[in-house]
Amino acid sequence: MIAMAAMCTIQALGMFVVVALAQAAGATYSLQAEGKYCKNRDASSRKMVNDVGACAEYVQQRSGCGAWWMYYPSGTCDCVPESAGYCRLATSAAGSNVYMSEPTPEPTPEPTMVPTSAPTSAPTPMPTAAPTSAPTPAPRPAPTLAQGATVYHLGPPKTRGECNAGSSPSEEDCQGAGEQLVRSMGKTPGTQLQVGSYDNLPRGCSVETHKEVWSMVFNRHPNGGSGRDPRPLVCGPCIGGEVRQNVCTKPTPEPTPEPTAMCDDTTYMTISPEMAKKWNARRCA
Repeated sequence: MIAMAAMCTIQALGMFVVVALAQAAGATYSLQAEGKYCKNRDASSRKMVNDVGACAEYVQQRSGCGAWWMYYPSGTCDCVPESAGYCRLATSAAGSNVYMSEPTPEPTPEPTMVPTSAPTSAPTPMPTAAPTSAPTPAPRPAPTLAQGATVYHLGPPKTRGECNAGSSPSEEDCQGAGEQLVRSMGKTPGTQLQVGSYDNLPRGCSVETHKEVWSMVFNRHPNGGSGRDPRPLVCGPCIGGEVRQNVCTKPTPEPTPEPTAMCDDTTYMTISPEMAKKWNARRCA
């Protein structure tokens, strides 16, 4: 039996989000969702194990596995590829749970005793062991997106569904894209995508930012709402600009200079020399 180190339960929008930390031999992981599985899992990584701790160790040691993985009551264990970036949640009929591996801190070595010099004929005080300072574990870098993955940003609020750059993700990608954006902002994402046809919300994928848990909403309404709802859209990529504080910022274009008029006899020689002189005299007087 694996001992649970901590557990907290958050209730929001009529659903429960359970986060539990557990420690296996050499692997720390957390429960992200119960009764769910990842649609973008790697079927070739599937393996039968004895318990969830053994599954955590297997995923950590297998090359190509990312931080997200699943364990089924039957003992089946599989993972989401590292190149996928995140888990696309879906309801599991087999009763599987979704977990995420946590970074393992570097072990702190024992301090080394510094030897004292040999005593002389004169009495010397008792040598004092000089403890060495404990080294600081090297910080682990935050997980990064797979190469080529879309970086999403907050689109403008109070719209019918128009992004200022890129486009809003599809219904299938809305939950994963929203989780990526919300986690990058240090907020807690909801694990259940709300889907419906609403005439008061923006069209496409948006985020509820006025609650403790930021949940994703996908609106199937073809026209969107009235353009007054404060929910911002999830948009990406930020083409022609850069993402600053999770908002796509585009540079101000340089003004186009006015063309310089040419006032000589040859400007309009394609008409005739006489007409060119008359035109220039009138235009450039």
